[in-house]
Amino acid sequence: MKKKVTCIIDFGQSHLKFILITGKFTVARTIVYKNNFKYFDKKNFFYDGSKIEKIIKSKLNILSQNFKITSIAPISHGSGCFFKNDVNKIFNGFHFSSNFKSTKLISQYNKLLPSFYETYTPKYKNFHNLSKNLFLINNQNTNLEFMTIPSYITWLLTKKNIIDPSYLSCHSFLWNFKKKNMSSFLKNISIKIPKIKNSGSFIDYDNNKIKIYNGMHDTSAAFCFHKIFFNEPNTIFLSTGTTFIFGKYLDKIQNIDENSKFYYLLATNFKGAFLSRRFQGGVIYDKHKKINNKPVDNYLALKTIKELHTYKKFIPNKDIKLIVDGYFSQKKKFILKIKEYNKNISIYCAKNKNTPSLGMTSLLTNKKNKLLIKNFYDIF
Repeated sequence: MKKKVTCIIDFGQSHLKFILITGKFTVARTIVYKNNFKYFDKKNFFYDGSKIEKIIKSKLNILSQNFKITSIAPISHGSGCFFKNDVNKIFNGFHFSSNFKSTKLISQYNKLLPSFYETYTPKYKNFHNLSKNLFLINNQNTNLEFMTIPSYITWLLTKKNIIDPSYLSCHSFLWNFKKKNMSSFLKNISIKIPKIKNSGSFIDYDNNKIKIYNGMHDTSAAFCFHKIFFNEPNTIFLSTGTTFIFGKYLDKIQNIDENSKFYYLLATNFKGAFLSRRFQGGVIYDKHKKINNKPVDNYLALKTIKELHTYKKFIPNKDIKLIVDGYFSQKKKFILKIKEYNKNISIYCAKNKNTPSLGMTSLLTNKKNKLLIKNFYDIF
């Protein structure tokens, strides 16, 4: 008899992963495929939607031969999108690494951006703000509908385009956090926004009678899992990898300075938000290691603590509880250096490097109260 599993399709910046999660929240199998889905056209990089579709359907077919997949949900990095017209023709969005050269169009785009205090979005380079994708695609085509990477994947399986709040609000300039609806940026373009549903909402069955669920932003999924266990006001989450992303859950939006480098990620149920900031921890680590040809745990730990200190006014006391997931949660020297430099930090490291997939799975089940912290975290 085939083992029953949930399949989380994890579309990262560097890899596409298919992670099979059992009913006991263990990983039954993982398939990793290098993310080489971009192509070059007219001096810019774009995501190749047809290639993504081919690989996803092929890998799901292979996995189904040995496992009984009962449900599927996607997670993804927060800087990619697609578009479709009324007859379901797909238009590929710019790849996040593209460097658009038209100063005239970029100037027009910048004039349309909402106030920081509407969307709490810092301006990032290239195409890490989804609004730039919408503006430039809208300039070339009309009457299109917006698709995030997760909604594109679920659309491939159901032909229903539904987006979630965590992705929509991720440094995009598209979400008004105070009014809890779309930002004023959308008034200036004709791109349609599809139905918005909570992350983890049931969408439909695919052709194989597998349940397809609404996906979400990958870091938000990791924070969602951590929040099952950690709700104290002195708690800060940290997802590590190429980018280090911090998050502190707040029940209500608080004003933050435009130059503070903070931004918000909307919680999965539209209530509350994660006060977030990011830096290229993994990139810094690799560059520093090449230059100095020696371990750089000290350097990265100090950089991480410096970023942590920016949360001081949001922490009720000096004792911080830091919850770490991702690649660097497994690097003991790095973790111990953070502890050495700040004695008031209690550190919990995720045992499973697939924390975002566990977070996504947790939204599809009712087993949250049965999960034990000792099974998922090491304490330092």
